[in-house]
Amino acid sequence: MASSTSLSDLAAKSCKMDKHALRRLCDLPNLINRLIKNLDIKLADLESRLNTVLPLEIMNPADEEKMNLINFELQQRGLEINDKEMQYIFTHHSRDLNSLLNLAEKLDEISHQEKKSISINLIKKII
Repeated sequence: MASSTSLSDLAAKSCKMDKHALRRLCDLPNLINRLIKNLDIKLADLESRLNTVLPLEIMNPADEEKMNLINFELQQRGLEINDKEMQYIFTHHSRDLNSLLNLAEKLDEISHQEKKSISINLIKKII
């Protein structure tokens, strides 16, 4: 029986996440599946049971959840982003979670280097 958890729920439960925690979380189902396959289990019944009990389904978050996750990630880095800038990102940038997390990391780097807050011009510079 697989359990379903939204990424924003998991992020909200964490008081502080390191910058790679969400990426590792997204890859967890793949890691579990590879682990089961690499065990080279000889008993078909055992393999079948592991495949039905261990999988964890992490649902692809909706855009609103992704916006909340990016906002959360930026807040953890001490940055704020306005709705206008967030909408610009979701209109002009890839919406897959890893790309968005990479963008958040670049926004953090460049905004600190240039000592500027997040703006559409800064986002354009990065994407």
